[in-house]
Amino acid sequence: MIEEERRGKADAVNKILTRARGEFVVMANADASPEPGAMARLLSIIRADPHIGAVSATPVVEHGKGVSSLLVDMIWNTHNESSRLLNHMGLSNHASEELVAFRLSAIGMLPNGLVNDGAYLAQTARRKGYSVKFTDSAKVHIETPSRVSDLIAQRRRVLFGHVQVWRKAGSPPKTIESLVLLSPKVGVRLVVRILAKNPRFLLALPIAFVTEISAALLSISDCMISTKKHAIWRRFS
Repeated sequence: MIEEERRGKADAVNKILTRARGEFVVMANADASPEPGAMARLLSIIRADPHIGAVSATPVVEHGKGVSSLLVDMIWNTHNESSRLLNHMGLSNHASEELVAFRLSAIGMLPNGLVNDGAYLAQTARRKGYSVKFTDSAKVHIETPSRVSDLIAQRRRVLFGHVQVWRKAGSPPKTIESLVLLSPKVGVRLVVRILAKNPRFLLALPIAFVTEISAALLSISDCMISTKKHAIWRRFS
């Protein structure tokens, strides 16, 4: 299904869910490239356990050169490591929407203007008593911003979306950002583990800090101005 007019991802996902039949639905971002067999592995995991409401794949970024590439690599390594930790602890309430399988009975329609659909649907599944899983057995390659300015804009949108989900669902998506704020010991331990595995990220840490602070301040400003900003995603070069 191709839309003639962009009306935001929430609108598009709702159309998909309205037309969906069967027990499960697998969704992938338009710029994502699942590895062969990735969708089948997600379906195998969610079919095997009736208590699983969502299971997402591991996003993989291509290693490039320059500061932006190092920042992106660090961000997604942190995302994946926190997802693994929360998965093992049985506490995950956030699905990586790059590639994710949902049990239809565990989810529902998205609010109009929602930005982070995977986070909201995962929260819905948790509220209904289902677990949310993350697996390394299914991988999906993703496109990422090539410039630091575009990376800040993307992070601004994502953080705005997290606050939006928090307001609508009643609790924040469990990500590295919320872990650092709400569970500092877990968050700091996670960051230390990532830096120990990837010492080269130490070079990007100061820039990553400035980037995240900038994106956070901009997203806070957005939240004060509008509840539906970023509903239609900006495309990056």
